[in-house]
Amino acid sequence: MKGIVLVLWIIFLVVLENVVRKKLNIPKQTGWNSKYVNKSHKWGTRAIIISYIIVTMICSFLNPIYISNLPILFLITLYCFQSYMEWKFDKESREYVISLGTVPTLIITGIILNLFFYSYWI
Repeated sequence: MKGIVLVLWIIFLVVLENVVRKKLNIPKQTGWNSKYVNKSHKWGTRAIIISYIIVTMICSFLNPIYISNLPILFLITLYCFQSYMEWKFDKESREYVISLGTVPTLIITGIILNLFFYSYWI
């Protein structure tokens, strides 16, 4: 049952992204995170990834119970940064709408994962 809910949620997100792209005339981006708008975007993304690795190593030693939340927090941070950079430096592509829309879906996905799969507080 839990797996079915997660699969249905992922299918819903894929369909929703396709509908938004068609409705707003946003072309599909090739590859995952393959387009940087400038060097600041590229280096900022790398800094976030390196910070994530360091924080993961620190949390794994100090309190491993919080490590299940780190991937979602990392993705939220990364997509917020990506949305800002795309909005600030590449407004005409309107890709920032998709990136910014990804943030609430990641929050909901994190809640679903924590409730169904990492329910250590219950």
